[in-house]
Amino acid sequence: MTKKENNQLRIGIEAYAFAREFIYKSKGENQYKAGDIYLLLDELYSAKIGVDHETKALKNETPTSAEEKLRKRYQSNLDLVKKRYGFDFNFQEKSLDAQFEENPNRIHSMYKDYLSEFCFYFSDETLRVAINNWNPPGDLLYFLIVLRYAIECDFRIKFNYRKLMFPLLPTTRTILPKLITLKDNHLGIIGVDSQDNQTKSFLLSRISNLQTNFVRAFRERPEDNARSAPFNYAEYLANNPSAKYHKEVKEYEISISLNNLDLLKHSHLNTIPITILHQDDKSAKIVLKTHDEWAVFDMLFNYETYAKLIGPSDVLRKFNDKLEKLRLHYHSQSMPVKKSARKKGRG
Repeated sequence: MTKKENNQLRIGIEAYAFAREFIYKSKGENQYKAGDIYLLLDELYSAKIGVDHETKALKNETPTSAEEKLRKRYQSNLDLVKKRYGFDFNFQEKSLDAQFEENPNRIHSMYKDYLSEFCFYFSDETLRVAINNWNPPGDLLYFLIVLRYAIECDFRIKFNYRKLMFPLLPTTRTILPKLITLKDNHLGIIGVDSQDNQTKSFLLSRISNLQTNFVRAFRERPEDNARSAPFNYAEYLANNPSAKYHKEVKEYEISISLNNLDLLKHSHLNTIPITILHQDDKSAKIVLKTHDEWAVFDMLFNYETYAKLIGPSDVLRKFNDKLEKLRLHYHSQSMPVKKSARKKGRG
């Protein structure tokens, strides 16, 4: 798809999510009409491209005439969503293809398209985990849209969060989100926690019950000159104690094929400093300096025989122990044993 088509698709996805949230789910005085959705879309995209609210040009129109002009303005976006994902909805008739949300492949496809526009890094599997842990899964799309605007416009969001150690006791958290990316092979948000003003990570699969009024938060967003400085992910990883989970920074010496070295440089690990010790026409010996042992092990498993850990010796022993446990596990007939929760300094 072209950049223009991607932008049109994003607008259509957001239109669908707003209609689902404000027309199909809401009741009574909180329920939007079709015209309200078009007005909201127009307000968002007028602000996004840096122009005065375009709907002011319609102030002399009758409400019916103005709504019809806005509907035509965004109809192609809605048609693109219907065509790409194979389902139908109608704002005016308040109808929605309920079977769409019973189709995990279509949900995954839509969410993947939307995340690809602003997520720092994610994988299909981590997205599936997040979708499967939202009830209903359709609510996640609206959350992602609110999250995107919160990151772009620098406003806080509020939700319930189930910590790893206390999954049955959710707490209410208010954060200023900065980035959505993989953390320890899970899709998560990095943001500033209002409780202690510390930058932490929050797993997307453990979030529920968004309590932020999106329209109010967007309209009350900080002016451009009052927003916080752009988030530097590499600096966060290097300097923030919460990011390190109190783990020691180590230098991992690895032998790797040149093709996989190129993959590594363009992967989500590209924020980790890479030092090339030696290189020939087929392979290289490199050093990764990081606290994130899980990320290094994950890379080694994924690259199989095209990368080999050389040192340090204590990490090499630990990695070999894991390999041996896996070998024994897959040669035995025993069933997996539930593992106790790890203690981690996660938000």
